[in-house]
Amino acid sequence: MINEINNTSVNKYSPLITNQFSLNRVFVFHEGRGVIEKDNQVLFLTSLERNLLAIFIRSAGFILSRRQIIDRLYDDGRELFERTIDSHVKKLRQKIAILLKGQKVIHSIYGAGYRFEWP
Repeated sequence: MINEINNTSVNKYSPLITNQFSLNRVFVFHEGRGVIEKDNQVLFLTSLERNLLAIFIRSAGFILSRRQIIDRLYDDGRELFERTIDSHVKKLRQKIAILLKGQKVIHSIYGAGYRFEWP
């Protein structure tokens, strides 16, 4: 279960008003800052990784094709190889694995794309 928390408080990371997603108490994703927190550990994401994770969270449980991900990540109509997404997903998985101690939350669905699920 994903709980969205609208946070207007200022903290040490950023004075921005951001959307936070508390994900089954596994970790908290601060979308506007691109920060994931778990057990006093903080992980900073690139802007692309932040946007990719937000897409997955909002589509949790659903399969997203590489083309759907490209269309949501890049709204300027650019043409990319679908395998580019594989590289971005790999990097995001590696970062998340640091906090989740190897648990996999982004699953590859053969011939279809990716699905985001919580353990």
